[in-house]
Amino acid sequence: MRPQVTERARQGKELREREGGLGRLVAQRARGGFTVNIQWANGKLIFATIYSSTGNDCRLRYGNAIRDIKIEDGKSITVDGKLVTVKSN
Repeated sequence: MRPQVTERARQGKELREREGGLGRLVAQRARGGFTVNIQWANGKLIFATIYSSTGNDCRLRYGNAIRDIKIEDGKSITVDGKLVTVKSN
């Protein structure tokens, strides 16, 4: 299963700190048993943290970049705007 951002997130109901082109999406649930936190500035991804509660495979897409990753049950991974891992728990 691949996580997909829900319509609720698209509508921006969970957005915080929208001033000055900064933004944050916190604790958004995604299909496949994932929870996602995203931070951006000036419309560009700064960091995304994906937490897995099931250990399913995950496909990340941002711009032209696509990355398939496996996140163990109960673990998380943080990637930067190039989908490079910067932290893994």
